[in-house]
Amino acid sequence: MAQQYGAVGAILYSDPAEVAPSGISEKDVYPNTVFMPEHSVQRGTLKIGDGDVLSPLYAGKPILWKTGSLEK
Repeated sequence: MAQQYGAVGAILYSDPAEVAPSGISEKDVYPNTVFMPEHSVQRGTLKIGDGDVLSPLYAGKPILWKTGSLEK
């Protein structure tokens, strides 16, 4: 979609609450924990569409309630 509006690139930022919830000090990141180091980069793919892959049209954050159904 960004390309349709003239973008030639995109910068992706990981959500700190997901990748380093305890902070970014050496004791709180890989290899001492499973969380990303301060200077690491995200890798993966992008999904075009609304919602989480496993629940289309609904947000994928656990703090959000999934109510109703597509039929409603």
